[in-house]
Amino acid sequence: MTRSNAELEQFAYSASHDLQEPLAVVARFAELIQSRYGDTLEGKAGSWLGFIVGETRRMQEMIDSLLQLSRVSTQPPRFEVVDLSSLVDEAIMQLEEEIEACGAEVRRDELPTLKGDRALLGSLFANLIANAIKFRGHDAPRIHISASFDDDGVCACSVSDNGIGIDPRFAERAFEPFKRLNRLEDYPGSGIGLALCKSVVELHEGRIWVESVEGQGARFHFTLPRDSEGRR
Repeated sequence: MTRSNAELEQFAYSASHDLQEPLAVVARFAELIQSRYGDTLEGKAGSWLGFIVGETRRMQEMIDSLLQLSRVSTQPPRFEVVDLSSLVDEAIMQLEEEIEACGAEVRRDELPTLKGDRALLGSLFANLIANAIKFRGHDAPRIHISASFDDDGVCACSVSDNGIGIDPRFAERAFEPFKRLNRLEDYPGSGIGLALCKSVVELHEGRIWVESVEGQGARFHFTLPRDSEGRR
């Protein structure tokens, strides 16, 4: 299993690298033409060139995200005792610029300590907070993070927001890579964040789901066993 994971990761790296190189060349020349001759192009040529530049950048982001997803899925997690409160505080600090820009309020309860991969769990909380900021409504984002253990030693966590919400019919699709529930023009990005969250949770032998009503915010739930040694 370790060998096959290493081979899969190497393949993903090689494929992404091989795709990135010609794409980067296209992007560089398109941007060069745009900067030098953009003002002189007639008719729709200027907007077409802008479209090429934008789409090549988006493809580069998608390839980077695909590589990131493959690494999460194939590299064995490193388990240690993790204080979720300090972990969430770090995630909030990482997103400080985005939080201040939209006037978001991020609150957390006192969170428990458990065994997990610190880096992966940090990316999990950061992605869920960033997702709440991105898919905000007209009001400033209000984000609340809570967690507690049940009698079976499973930590039930939730990240709730007051954003645009998700149509319940498409709740499961939200965790599929590159699946979009909203227009790219309104909410740009690679569409990989929630898929990464799902991979992280499943590596910790947990599960993740979302409860939402469109237009009324969303609450993401996930479980993390107290003493998980991770999925092998």
